[in-house]
Amino acid sequence: MIRSAHPEPAATNGIRVGAGDLDQDGRDEILVTTGFGGDGYVRVLNDRLQQKSSFLVYSWSGAGMNVAAAARAGLPLRSDAVTLRLRAKTRARAVVARFHDAAGAASTASGFRATIDWGDGSSWRGVVVNLGKGNVDVVGTKRYAKRGTYAITVTLADNQYRVSIAHSKAHVRAAK
Repeated sequence: MIRSAHPEPAATNGIRVGAGDLDQDGRDEILVTTGFGGDGYVRVLNDRLQQKSSFLVYSWSGAGMNVAAAARAGLPLRSDAVTLRLRAKTRARAVVARFHDAAGAASTASGFRATIDWGDGSSWRGVVVNLGKGNVDVVGTKRYAKRGTYAITVTLADNQYRVSIAHSKAHVRAAK
C-alpha cells in the first residue's frame, strides 16, 4: 500500500528522511526533519505516517540537518504485545509476548533468551517456545500480590546481537 503525508508543511527547502527501529519492536520508524531553514525538530512517524514523537536537536530556527538511525544487526525480530487478565494471589502461567523472526526457521538455533520485567519490581527469565516458521512465544509464571494494571516489558535477544522488546500489560483483578 502506498501512503503519502506532509509531515513538514512549512518546509520550504525540502525534507530529509531516514528510518530505523528506535524502540526495538522489530518495526522501523520513519525519521523526518527539514532542510535548511527548518525548525530544529526531528519527527518520528509510524508505518501509517502518523507522528509518534519528536525531539529538538537545535534550539534555534533556520538550521538544516540530515537524519539517520543506527543500522539493525541482522533481520528483524518483530514483537507483538499481549494483554493478560489475571487474579491477584493466584499463580498463573501465560504467554506474555509473541515474536516473529524474519530469518524464519533457520534461526531457531540462534539461542533465544528472554527476560520479563513484570512491572511490580520483579523480573526473571522467560521460557522461549519455538512455534516454527520463525514464530516464538515467551511464557512466564507469575503471582501478583495485589490488583492493578501492570506494564510488562519482555526482552528477547539472541546470540547474533539482535534484540526486540514487547510492551505487554497485565490486568489483575482482586483475589477471591
